Amino acid sequence: MKSLLLYTLSLALLNFTKAQAPTTGLVAYYPLDGNYTNTISGTYNGSNFGSVATTNKFGFANKAMSFANPSTTVPQYGTLPINTSINFSGTQNFTISFYTLINSTIPHAEGLFDNCLNYGGPGCFFWNANGFPQVNFNYKNRSVQTPNGAIPLDTWIQICLVRDNGATKIYVNGTLVATGTEGTTAPVYNFSPRIGSMFFNSFSPPQYNGHNGKIDDLRIYNRVLSLAEMATLLPIKLNSFSAKLFEDKTQLNWQTAQEINTSHFEIERSNDGVNFMKVGSENASGNSTNNRDYVYNDKLPATVQSLSKIYYRLKSVDLDGRFTYSDIVTILLNKKMEQLIVYPNPAKEKINIQTTAKDNGKGLVQIIDMNGKILFKKDINLIKGINAHNFDINLLHAGNYFLKLQIGTEIFQKGFVKLE
Repeated sequence: MKSLLLYTLSLALLNFTKAQAPTTGLVAYYPLDGNYTNTISGTYNGSNFGSVATTNKFGFANKAMSFANPSTTVPQYGTLPINTSINFSGTQNFTISFYTLINSTIPHAEGLFDNCLNYGGPGCFFWNANGFPQVNFNYKNRSVQTPNGAIPLDTWIQICLVRDNGATKIYVNGTLVATGTEGTTAPVYNFSPRIGSMFFNSFSPPQYNGHNGKIDDLRIYNRVLSLAEMATLLPIKLNSFSAKLFEDKTQLNWQTAQEINTSHFEIERSNDGVNFMKVGSENASGNSTNNRDYVYNDKLPATVQSLSKIYYRLKSVDLDGRFTYSDIVTILLNKKMEQLIVYPNPAKEKINIQTTAKDNGKGLVQIIDMNGKILFKKDINLIKGINAHNFDINLLHAGNYFLKLQIGTEIFQKGFVKLE
């Protein structure tokens, strides 16, 4: 390990899941852990039509459903059985909550959740017909839409759809972004709800405008959740997470933007990325909506210093003892200061990059197929020194690709292989 060699690993907006979600009024809960099972009653389980189990917002395998529907017809979607508990009408208030990731490539409008939307029931779909990414919540054949800037692409977001005494509301990541008025059509629920598509029985096939991205954690309540209750559905949010390596120690820094009923963080280190051991802990703020900064110094034993790479993750522990893990981050110990490193290669679900920046600034990452078509692009923040970021490649087909990084006028490119 070279003295004074500094590696900085930065990941923007890492998320931790939260416990203690409200159960009062919860009439259906589909975790979408690779299936469409309703965990509330053991009945009203859904069926899968082509959608694929994938990683969730924390990078855990088989904890969300992925949808690839590049044309308006829909080969990948899920259905739920007709269930009177979720067929709302009249003066019944309700809340529908789910997580979604919407790809930046937008070929058409995309159905997220449709319970007879074309027949007056509640439904949610995404489009960019107004020139910007937008989510629509339709109930009784009238929609309310999110404003410009409310829907980020290529990142997980949490959406709550609320019917509150005739008003329709959309919350994104716990913030009210749109309010409207429901329509006048009396809902009719003659058809099964769809996840990942829209539905109209007169079409052939009736599924259309399928989702391109992911959906996770669908909850349906027969009442309006309070803002405090909605907050329990949101994750801890990290504005930043970095690991700086000096001689014989790693300094880990992280900043949370939100904490809810959090007890403490445990820092875990691994030599192989599989088997982790606790190396320290830090008390959490408990409950906070302000930025909170944390730091922990991990002194590395000589046996660890001789390795080529080490891994870290944060364990978030709630006051009730429940816990979840962050994404795993990797530090390369004995790498030369190359301008662009892409690893692992081949890769299956995620690709990591490590790059050296001369100054603070921004970079543009693109993934390009062998025909030169840009399939993915994202701006990243860079700090002076060595930076690392990771990207989800689940929706890429198996094959050869190029990863291109542009920093100012400089362009760096490396090839990689995507496995099934």
